[in-house]
Amino acid sequence: IKEDGVMAFFWSPDSRKLAFFTSEGQVPSQTSSSGSQTLVKVTILDSQTGKTISLGELLPTQSFQNFMSVFDQFQHSSTVWSPDSRNLVLPGYDTNGLPQIYVIEAAGNLQRRTVTSGYLGIWSWK
Repeated sequence: IKEDGVMAFFWSPDSRKLAFFTSEGQVPSQTSSSGSQTLVKVTILDSQTGKTISLGELLPTQSFQNFMSVFDQFQHSSTVWSPDSRNLVLPGYDTNGLPQIYVIEAAGNLQRRTVTSGYLGIWSWK
């Protein structure tokens, strides 16, 4: 793959997929005192076929941005992947600027499901 601005990546538990997050630039913010937020594109790479699937864009919460900045420290303890490698948990702001925890299918069904309000979501390994 050739992508600019990769902020973080996470291998799926079955090692067949790689979720990576790229910066799409700054957008005006309703939630940040700095006046802007980083828009993030979420992409899945299939390691067997080399094909990628875009899961769309996300305005990540500050907690998730902080988590992504040190993602390599958490590869073995905390993940955005479900244990069955089918879903991702993504914390982001909705259109009203409220922090939400979303679940989205890694297969490319772009319909996000809102689980609850919150700033950071991590899957349990069990």
